[in-house]
Amino acid sequence: MARGSSGVPLFRFSNRPFILIVQIFRWICFFMYAFAIGWINTHPLPPDTINFGGNIKYLTYWNLLFQFALFALINYCDMFIPQTGQNRSSVARSNVLSKLRDLIHHGIAFPIGMAVTILFWTIYAIDAELVYPVKVRPYYPEWLNHITHTFVCLTVIIEEIVYYHPRDNRKAFITLFTFLALYFSWFIYLGYVINLWVYPVVRIVPDIYKLPFILSFSLLFLALFYLINFVHGALWQIRPRKEKRR
Repeated sequence: MARGSSGVPLFRFSNRPFILIVQIFRWICFFMYAFAIGWINTHPLPPDTINFGGNIKYLTYWNLLFQFALFALINYCDMFIPQTGQNRSSVARSNVLSKLRDLIHHGIAFPIGMAVTILFWTIYAIDAELVYPVKVRPYYPEWLNHITHTFVCLTVIIEEIVYYHPRDNRKAFITLFTFLALYFSWFIYLGYVINLWVYPVVRIVPDIYKLPFILSFSLLFLALFYLINFVHGALWQIRPRKEKRR
């Protein structure tokens, strides 16, 4: 693969069968996340669940929405935004939606998707009852659990590998920081004001340590952000700081 050339393809491989497979994969992701969101919003919650805040009190649900939005934008851009020659130079001429697509990919969907998967399965390995209690499983089946806690990471990793999404580190960091600041503020409000700690793992932490425990997760998001930055540069043999669109 050529390094830094304007003729380097946006897709990992520029042959038509590969591009077709990637496009089919993207539509599968779009419908999978759409179906999961629809299922969650049309099926009852466990009887002892507090309805205040609805599904938007869960980081998992927010992540699901962002994954859906990402693949919706990706498919829209595939269909309606011409990418003449399928090379990186054409990206500079792309419109606002394609720039938004790339910002969501790098600023939210990728780091949040990885964090959700890492946090869930790490805690699950320690004590499954803290994140996926047995009493919840009839209302939140295994297939849905894997969509919301496993596939959200796998699909965005695959997308990063097969397609070049330009990365603006500053904008991606601001986007991630803004979302996390808003979500953590909402999460802390629910806990301290409404006395509703969304996740059982936080409930068992002594009150004096709850806030430091919650804020410590920022370190994970920060580490993932820079790890993704490194991986992106390695995968596409570029220096991310030079990618900013003009």
